[in-house]
Amino acid sequence: EIDSDAPEVGVLTLQRPPVNSLNAALLTDIAEGITELEGTPGVKAFVLATAYEGRAFSAGLDLLEMYDRSPQELTAFWTRLQDTWLALYETPLATVACVEGTAPAGGTLLATACDYRVAANDASIRLGLNEAAFGLV
Repeated sequence: EIDSDAPEVGVLTLQRPPVNSLNAALLTDIAEGITELEGTPGVKAFVLATAYEGRAFSAGLDLLEMYDRSPQELTAFWTRLQDTWLALYETPLATVACVEGTAPAGGTLLATACDYRVAANDASIRLGLNEAAFGLV
């Protein structure tokens, strides 16, 4: 969406109940949203936000996307994740992650791919790459 008060700034809102866990569909939506904003005349920047303020920016990867999958399905999922991350990281638009909730693992990945990060001043919000604690990297 484009803010009518600031038409040069778009807002890309994550909205996958309950905590924006990243599955293939949400990753595709993010990449398509970036492409749409890049093609919108006059837009110079966008904010990556959550519809679930105070709860989750993004809970990270949806682990069910990796459970009991074929090698081809896993390759497709990881490719989609990488393509989305690169679309966010490489967009010519200025990007701001508005972190208004917890953002572990993939949530932190999205936030750090943005040019700037603004986080709520709340001790309950956690950011970090917890994959190492689970032995995933």
